[in-house]
Amino acid sequence: AGKYNVFNNGVLEQRAFDKMYLPYTSVASFTRAKRVTETYMSGYKGSVIEQYGFEPWQIRVQGFIIKANDINQKSVAEQVEDLQKWEEICDSVEVVGKAFEILKIKTVAIMSVDYKDARELDMNYVRPFEMTMKSIEAIELIIP
Repeated sequence: AGKYNVFNNGVLEQRAFDKMYLPYTSVASFTRAKRVTETYMSGYKGSVIEQYGFEPWQIRVQGFIIKANDINQKSVAEQVEDLQKWEEICDSVEVVGKAFEILKIKTVAIMSVDYKDARELDMNYVRPFEMTMKSIEAIELIIP
């Protein structure tokens, strides 16, 4: 939850968002690479590998948006609308969860959301989705 930047007809404006939980069926996978330069030595077997840092975490969340039998539960379409509001944010988003805590990820940029088709599923009751995100670490720039 909080105030985040969104585009409104090409103009950035701040909009308030309520807290959102990903669907219970969501599963996240995390991948991160090192930033390296490899220099091959003339007449030598092997190379020199220099590490400069780490790439941001690439996060992939997959799952199903499900309509429960509870009368108070949101429909699949309403849950897609809620998720789509977050996808439209032009800002880093605060996240919480055990996996994020272990990997020291506090904020992410939502890069894409894909609503998958499934031939045998009734989209009124279940909708597959996939979301990709990147971890974001704030860098404070000091301008004299």
